[in-house]
Amino acid sequence: MVQSAVKDADVYLVEAPEERRDALASLRRLYQAELKGVGEVVTYGMPVHQRDGTSEIAFASQRDV
Repeated sequence: MVQSAVKDADVYLVEAPEERRDALASLRRLYQAELKGVGEVVTYGMPVHQRDGTSEIAFASQRDV
């Protein structure tokens, strides 16, 4: 499995495959709207929403093998 080296969720979405980009962006908007008081970081190569240093949810674009 290839892990993304990006440090920012915006860049992660830009670099995601075009056919997955809209779905990933929709998930991100939903998390941002519903999860109050969380911050967004990139951990293990994927966007993660954390509260007080604890990961609550993450998303990633992975290919089928």
